[in-house]
Amino acid sequence: MAFIVKIKSARHLKALFKKSKGNVVMKFFAPWCVPCKKISHLYKKKAKTGNLYKFCEIDVDDFDDIVDYYKVKKLPTILEYENSVLKRKAEGLNEVREMTSEK
Repeated sequence: MAFIVKIKSARHLKALFKKSKGNVVMKFFAPWCVPCKKISHLYKKKAKTGNLYKFCEIDVDDFDDIVDYYKVKKLPTILEYENSVLKRKAEGLNEVREMTSEK
């Protein structure tokens, strides 16, 4: 089963980056966001196959500071970091669906 970390604070996210050596995939979502719900199963599937990365979810309603820092403008948004460098960004349902459907 996929292990997706629910972020609890900015400090928690920072520790996750440190523990994973900067290999993190972040999903920004909101419980009320219909497109976020539509891609949830795809993100879980991607997390099962992403052995090199730590996967996490950030509820935008709870963490304005994190949302502002990462300049999240659309939901859902997925950011993929490798060695703490942003490698890929997908915003909105279509981009996120395309990114999470890749093999």
